[in-house]
Amino acid sequence: MRTFFRYTVATGLCFIVNLGLTVLLTEVFSVYEEISYAVALSTVFLMNFFLMRYYIYRSSEGNLATQFILYAGSAVAFRGIEYGCFLLIHSWMGVPYGAAVVLIQGFSAVSKFIYYKKTVFSGR
Repeated sequence: MRTFFRYTVATGLCFIVNLGLTVLLTEVFSVYEEISYAVALSTVFLMNFFLMRYYIYRSSEGNLATQFILYAGSAVAFRGIEYGCFLLIHSWMGVPYGAAVVLIQGFSAVSKFIYYKKTVFSGR
């Protein structure tokens, strides 16, 4: 249960950093929105990995490179699956996009927690 709490806290922190960095770069440093968001996404991508490795799952004994490769591939796969689900639920089934996003992201967050714990950061 503590691990899931740490996962929830880290997820909230990453959301704040993602939004905050996008706004900071755009509004304060006059960076184009597209570039600001790309920088924020890249930052949060790396931040997520290190938070999972050292804070959430406390799996620093595993091989860093192996864990990162597994994490990166998994992150790309999860995003693809989320987008596919969005197309299915919103575009094909007609569910309003806001409800589709909440449903998909909620299910995905729990799925990721379990997957990363059992596969990427299992300590094997």
